[in-house]
Amino acid sequence: RVGSTGTTIESRVVAELAETFDIPFILAGGISAHNRCEFDDIAAHDRFVGVDVDTAARNERGEFCTTRIRQIRKGWQQG
Repeated sequence: RVGSTGTTIESRVVAELAETFDIPFILAGGISAHNRCEFDDIAAHDRFVGVDVDTAARNERGEFCTTRIRQIRKGWQQG
């Protein structure tokens, strides 16, 4: 399956990859309201511009859930 797997990549791997290019980037894959602390180094990176969420933003029926979206936003803003 490609995309929307909710699988998180290690921060170390993201950091290594980010050093191979010089354009802004977003972080995607397993982003949740509760895992911001795992990506402190990435969020502090010069070219980091935000996160892309899907799986964690949906409810049990697969619909986007405003409560979950707000929780993700709050979790990543507090960093």
